[in-house]
Amino acid sequence: MKPAKSRNGRSVRAQSLTGRARRPCRAGFVGRELGDGSPGTVRPTDNCLISDRAFGRANRPDEPLVDDRSRNRLGRDASPYRRHSSQTGSQHVWRSVLLAALGVGCGIASGQDATEPLSTNAPAELGHVLDVPRLPDRDVLFLRGGDRHSGAVRNESFHLRTLQGLQTFPGSQVAAIDLADSRGGFDVLIAVNRNRFSGYLEDKTFVVQPGPSVEPIEVRREKVLKVVFRSRAGEPTGLAEGSLVVLRNGDFFTGTLLTDTFRREDTGAELRWMAEGLASVSFPQGAEGAARLHFDRGEVLRGAPTTEDLEFQLDLGPRITVYIGRIEELRRAGELPDSLVRKIGAAPAVPRTTPAPGLPDPDVVPREGMIWLAPGEFTQGSPIEEKDRDLDEGPQTRVVIPAGFWIGQHEVTQAEYSAVVGQNPSQYLGDPSRPVEKVNWQEAVAFCRRLTERERAAGHLPERYVYRLPTEAEWEYACRAGTTTRFSHGDDPGYSLVMDYAWIDANSNSASHPVGLKKPNAWGLHDLHGNVWEWCLDTWRGVLPGGTLTNITTFSEGTLRVARGGSWLYTARFSRSANRDSYGLLNRCSDVGFRIVLALP
Repeated sequence: MKPAKSRNGRSVRAQSLTGRARRPCRAGFVGRELGDGSPGTVRPTDNCLISDRAFGRANRPDEPLVDDRSRNRLGRDASPYRRHSSQTGSQHVWRSVLLAALGVGCGIASGQDATEPLSTNAPAELGHVLDVPRLPDRDVLFLRGGDRHSGAVRNESFHLRTLQGLQTFPGSQVAAIDLADSRGGFDVLIAVNRNRFSGYLEDKTFVVQPGPSVEPIEVRREKVLKVVFRSRAGEPTGLAEGSLVVLRNGDFFTGTLLTDTFRREDTGAELRWMAEGLASVSFPQGAEGAARLHFDRGEVLRGAPTTEDLEFQLDLGPRITVYIGRIEELRRAGELPDSLVRKIGAAPAVPRTTPAPGLPDPDVVPREGMIWLAPGEFTQGSPIEEKDRDLDEGPQTRVVIPAGFWIGQHEVTQAEYSAVVGQNPSQYLGDPSRPVEKVNWQEAVAFCRRLTERERAAGHLPERYVYRLPTEAEWEYACRAGTTTRFSHGDDPGYSLVMDYAWIDANSNSASHPVGLKKPNAWGLHDLHGNVWEWCLDTWRGVLPGGTLTNITTFSEGTLRVARGGSWLYTARFSRSANRDSYGLLNRCSDVGFRIVLALP
């Protein structure tokens, strides 16, 4: 039994369902839930509660005007940006196979005479979009009934009404448009530089010319599922050296931030974006609370822009103004993260394969913020000589982790919990990036079940995988990150470094804090030391088994479940990598939350 938590020289205890002496939590209840999940009788404890628009092709704004007749003679690449490269024999074969598969072999190149040879320009780097390969010589409309139209889309531009207002895009800057966005019923435009915009496409028809001597036809937008435009030489092939803006609705774009001043919360000093080592900014949901300012040197500070509306000049497109409550993250532009690449379907489909040992399954599309951990072995528990060791941390046990898994980079936040469950039970509100707390073990398991169902429905998760709580062995494997010391950052015998990695009683001001503010361990995981205790799957056992075992989960009829990591309420010794604790499975406490893994059941 662990010693009771002592604050200000006063001993405090709370009793669990079994009567075992427990550490305190700030608010909670002891209760039993009925079989249907409704609350049963409740009794208080000392200090704890248990319980298309049609597309077209327009001139670039800075290139010479080309009328339709000249465009037919010159083709759409009549532009000073055109680049030429020879096409290999294998590329000719690839093109022929695609044309046959799409049934468009007798169509014409967009904007070209039928007597002209097919373009010999190699496809631009954005070869796939909306999970469809872009052809080198024609546009393709995919209709809702299963049919297709191919040829030259003759609309010169299209207008998308977004949350930022009505935006007009020249057709030459568009790679695809999706009129059947499954996420919210919005139309989605993908620009040739991989930017994503959603809204309502105000144009009513697509005008398509199937052949050089064929009259153009009009296709109502209601009949169109998606449009994929041909690839053209000279298209931007990567992100500019400016800013990448990720919005909360799933959109993202690149451009230049014109209102670029931020103010530190602690000193009031002003910082300039893209200067002084400021690398990225994470904004709180709904603009409630301070943003997190991330620096190249690894430091994270709190602050905010000097204005609530940020103005950007898009790399391709107009100047727009965005309210900061709609922004999730601002970062330096560079290689597009895989999670964003998937949102525009820019990678070719991966055939089903058996993943190599230690590699993630290619069929799985994990949520944002999940980190892959390869299989391995480690020693669970602490040696007898470890300072501040408890008896339940032994005997040391060699554990084999036979299969890799994904684990959350940080604890589940209040925003993430609310998005799945529809409510936020936490005591410490004000910033939705704080960890969710006052969630009992059963509710944490229910969250994982709902998340699994939602991700399977979205096509991100094969049947053989689930989101769940980590086993106790998986949790300590992730926390140690290959170390054998008291903490993942070292032995730290005097507890002089722990506050760089953990929120504990000495630096927490008696409350939880937004996730990810402290330094991560060697595997990039935050807050495994401190902030809030984290539920594990396992039923509590008073000692480790010893010997060697394979990662397993132990269940029984008992009411206690394992919790790990320490919290803002506890001293540093309780946040050691080997420290273990337990709670009644109905306990709801303001310093107990959870972290998820994505793995085999």
